[in-house]
Amino acid sequence: MNWDFNIAPLLPWPALAALAAAGLVFIAVSVLTRGRGWILRGLALALLLAALVNPSLRNEDRESLSDIAIAVVDQSRSQSFGDRAARTERALGDL
Repeated sequence: MNWDFNIAPLLPWPALAALAAAGLVFIAVSVLTRGRGWILRGLALALLLAALVNPSLRNEDRESLSDIAIAVVDQSRSQSFGDRAARTERALGDL
């Protein structure tokens, strides 16, 4: 099993930084004015930013496949020119 953690932000990083800064300013004003609920506002800001970063945890389970190759052989009339038929048979044999 192969675990992988990816992030694919829904907004560009500068926009996310600007939203985080604006939210922190509002929370700081709430703290300085002794407003209630600044902890919940901070939690809401953190959850909003986490959602906009769009994290994902992926588990890949890979299986090896058997070695199978498909060969398409040209049997048209153009194969009768020169040594094309022999070269095609050699290439098919090499596969």
